[in-house]
Amino acid sequence: MRSRYRRLTARRIGTVAAAILVSGPVALAGPVPVAQASGPAVAVPAARVPFAGALFPHGTRAAHTCSADVVRSASRDVVLTAAHCLAGTGRNLTFVPGYRAGAEPYGEWTVTAAYVDARWIAARDPQHDYAFVVVAPRRQGGRVLRLEDVVPGRSVGAAPESHVAVRIVAYPQGRGGPISCTHPTYRHDGYPAFDCHGFVGGTSGAGWLVGGAGHEVIRGVIGGLHQGGCSEFTSYSPRFDGDTLAVLARADRGAAADILPRAGGDGC
Repeated sequence: MRSRYRRLTARRIGTVAAAILVSGPVALAGPVPVAQASGPAVAVPAARVPFAGALFPHGTRAAHTCSADVVRSASRDVVLTAAHCLAGTGRNLTFVPGYRAGAEPYGEWTVTAAYVDARWIAARDPQHDYAFVVVAPRRQGGRVLRLEDVVPGRSVGAAPESHVAVRIVAYPQGRGGPISCTHPTYRHDGYPAFDCHGFVGGTSGAGWLVGGAGHEVIRGVIGGLHQGGCSEFTSYSPRFDGDTLAVLARADRGAAADILPRAGGDGC
């Protein structure tokens, strides 16, 4: 799990929280504004985003601890998050898309299988810190519904180059709703990077979205270097490429699922 939550000083937490509260709610229709003119970017509360959601490891009566996104797939039941958010089979997890402070407009979805790159299993390689999980269908009104029957997913693409504006919708650990920030990327030691205050513990696994509303492509997740970063200001992503799409293809066709190691320390 991303370590930055416990590394925030009380002063920094107060500064970030105040900035978020002053900013107020954000409309879903367009890019989320960031405070660039008078200082560094700061995440603001986000309106509900249907395909973005929270992962609960112990049921929805407890806290959500990571973020995730519905991805477009032929099987219509695949979700993307960070590999360091999972351990074992992942079957203890519940995914709630569009979650907001107890509201579950698109229902709860139970994880049945997890898929990662072999290099994550062998050595917890930070450049392969991503996981695709499959959720079980639900029966509603006599119909069997798959996840994308309820929430359309987003395509997965290659890692963004530097100076590409990405939007991240993430769930800080707890029981609250999402935050969001839009800001340009850069590269740090081979990892895509993004600077915006407010991405504390629980935001791991949130997708890096490129493109306008309704046409977003997920081109990264909070994870990778130091499991997403040692500071709440700087977030990293593993480098999405053909390896990422190969893991998605395994999940989509229902191949033999993986058993994941515990993530271990983040090196911060």
